[in-house]
Amino acid sequence: MLLSEILESLGDELQYTVLAYMTPYVVVPTTFTNGTTYLFIAGTVLMFQLITAPLWTWICQRAGKWRGYVIYNFTLSIVCILKVFVTQEDEISLPVILVISALWGIGLGGTQHLYLSLLADGVYMCVSVCVCACMLF
Repeated sequence: MLLSEILESLGDELQYTVLAYMTPYVVVPTTFTNGTTYLFIAGTVLMFQLITAPLWTWICQRAGKWRGYVIYNFTLSIVCILKVFVTQEDEISLPVILVISALWGIGLGGTQHLYLSLLADGVYMCVSVCVCACMLF
């Protein structure tokens, strides 16, 4: 379980590592410096990720965890595809880049809640099966 958490944390933080290289080489900011533009983009992703966490919790309560997880993965795949449209700031303005970053943050909002919630259900099912098997023998 510890190995799973370590690998998951590497994946969760990978987006912010990639943004650090995406800013000077893909966005090529003209309005602000590379660091300031990175802070705007990463801050937008993180802010919308935190704001929409209760939304993902509500979706899971209404639709169930597994359907919520499918909705989460579908939404995340759509917003990840939108990152293809991020180009140089001269071609696409910074506000459009920030809107795409906000959508990315909305897609990432369910990361912690959904993974840990499903992991708890998996552990509960495993323990239940083991207890039932022990009772039979």
